[in-house]
Amino acid sequence: MALSPLNASACGTQIAEFGLSWIAPSNIEFHLNAASGPAVAGQFGSEGTTTLFGIPDGTLVFMVQSPNGSGAGTLASARASVTSSCTAATIAPLGLVNAASYAPISLAPDSLATVFGVNLSPTTAQAGGNPYPTTLGGVSVSLGGQACPLWYVSSGQINFAVPSNLASGRYTLAIGTASSDVLITNVSPGIFTVKGDGTGVPLASISGVLNDNTTVSLAPYQCSGTGCDIVPMVLPANLSDLYIVLYGTGIRHYGAVSASLGSFTAEVSFAGAQGQFPGLDQINLHLKGPFGGLSGLQTLQLQADGMNSNPVSLEFK
Repeated sequence: MALSPLNASACGTQIAEFGLSWIAPSNIEFHLNAASGPAVAGQFGSEGTTTLFGIPDGTLVFMVQSPNGSGAGTLASARASVTSSCTAATIAPLGLVNAASYAPISLAPDSLATVFGVNLSPTTAQAGGNPYPTTLGGVSVSLGGQACPLWYVSSGQINFAVPSNLASGRYTLAIGTASSDVLITNVSPGIFTVKGDGTGVPLASISGVLNDNTTVSLAPYQCSGTGCDIVPMVLPANLSDLYIVLYGTGIRHYGAVSASLGSFTAEVSFAGAQGQFPGLDQINLHLKGPFGGLSGLQTLQLQADGMNSNPVSLEFK
């Protein structure tokens, strides 16, 4: 269970916002300053995110099981820290995300992550290559007391790699004076997309095998000077097998993994470290024909150890 972030800014007329994310064994409530008492903003399911506004500096936020049994069901707590400084580093509410899916609930060891905020770095800098430095542009990031490799820093965004040896649990991420709770889970599956925000068409290579054992390449998107857009892929009538290669993060430590494309179940023939870049995973999928009904816009999604990836889209005609 995690509460995130621990600090916020009330610069000028801005209202302090605190993003809360959690995975819990039961439905939960949030209480302020005491584990017992009325719930804040109602009751929530066992997994999700929400945002609280205008919490005063020093407020204790308790996450408790619902219904609350006189504090016996306390799952996690955190103290809110609010600054009025307009120059202090501040992590955005729900601003710590899986770098592929942009999901804010949890991160996985050996994965790629992104943090959004303000005043995170005094300059913009990008690492030259692997191995990535733990200090970039004068900025460092620590997670659970360990320095994180960085490959991009700017005032509003930092991209980093999660240390490989973190066990599942709750940790603190620190960037200068800014900090945030982080929930580490064994997996946190995300698929990289062309847009770069976890939505739309995936960064993928797709090929098919025909009945005569010849192969064809299929392009799921097309790029121009104005960007990249999804394109419908024409499936040959004599297509016997379809192969999809995806790139993601937060998947490699799975116990069980599966995939679906619309109503089709895809065989996961490989899911693991891509090898060239730290934190980058590769997922190889195989679908066996016939492919009747595979037309129009279809949703592709992975599931690892019960956690869903971001849904991405492929189009066929």
